[in-house]
Amino acid sequence: MGILDGMRRAREQIKTAAAVASIVAHHKSDYFNLPGLVGHSEAWKSKYQEDFDTRVSAIMQSEVPFLAMRKEIADWALRYADYQTLSMTDEIKRESFYKDCPYISDELQHHLAECIEHHNELREHWWNLKDSELRREFGLREVVFHTATTFALIALFYVSGFCRLRCVYNDEPRGRDWFRPLILSSLIHVEDCYRSKIGLPSLLGDPEAPFHHLALVFLVANGERNPLFAWEDKFRIPHPASVFEMWQKLFRSEGWDRRP
Repeated sequence: MGILDGMRRAREQIKTAAAVASIVAHHKSDYFNLPGLVGHSEAWKSKYQEDFDTRVSAIMQSEVPFLAMRKEIADWALRYADYQTLSMTDEIKRESFYKDCPYISDELQHHLAECIEHHNELREHWWNLKDSELRREFGLREVVFHTATTFALIALFYVSGFCRLRCVYNDEPRGRDWFRPLILSSLIHVEDCYRSKIGLPSLLGDPEAPFHHLALVFLVANGERNPLFAWEDKFRIPHPASVFEMWQKLFRSEGWDRRP
């Protein structure tokens, strides 16, 4: 029985490795051809692709791959939000699934000098450009905004790539999915944190709301089987992403919204 179990596990590992390899290859090929990234050097792209490969290998070799994958998704959702909130524009929001969300704005891009006091990586990047032509020619707002935009795309490469692995580890609940709500909660939480730190008014009516949205990140990271259900069940309110999705479907079904 022990030998048969070992053979069965070996076959499953081979099957999993093949599925993961296919997903990763397609993801890297598709993503780095996006307009915001395709112009970078191959060496620059390879740095992030190789790091992603290393993280995927660590997931597969971990004692509980499902949980390791979930932690990567949650971590990179917050990293994505940390850059995207600082480079959010009205155009980006209009084209997103959260276009009707009143808790996300494009206001922080106009306060980057204050915001980078609370963002170590962007502050160090600006410091490293001292006496450079780039810094003299463009100034803080343009340089930091461009950098935040680029690294938001990089973080989205990671979080969306890890999300694509969910099918391998049977992490796709029936019905409503939790990935978009996770992204939205991360953006809401991070923007509110910046607003609090630099003295802008909160867009949230409830002072507990930032912690509620951070709770969804923790539910994902801790391996909750259905994080969105657990979140709505705990707080007894619909997640904002669920509300916007419901209205968008209604508009389309009634012919009010002709957009795809």
